[in-house]
Amino acid sequence: MLTEALNRLLGTGLIERRYRAEASPRVDYALTSLGRSFADGPMRALATWVTDHGDELFEAQELHLSTEAQNLDDVRRLPTTTGPDRGHG
Repeated sequence: MLTEALNRLLGTGLIERRYRAEASPRVDYALTSLGRSFADGPMRALATWVTDHGDELFEAQELHLSTEAQNLDDVRRLPTTTGPDRGHG
């Protein structure tokens, strides 16, 4: 999962991979200039928007979850018919 995400980010040019030939070889990842511009631009704007509207988002999620739970309870209360005679006679 992490490897797939890193490969996608490498493919978009947002990050770069650096091999370190040390006593124990390792790989480091860093933002490219494109990645930094993305973090400083759209991602910062999104973070600001979420900060400004986070309470509204949370309330909407809570309302949705409670509505879904109510709908599930309503479905569970519906009468069911089982067996060969389903009221056709």
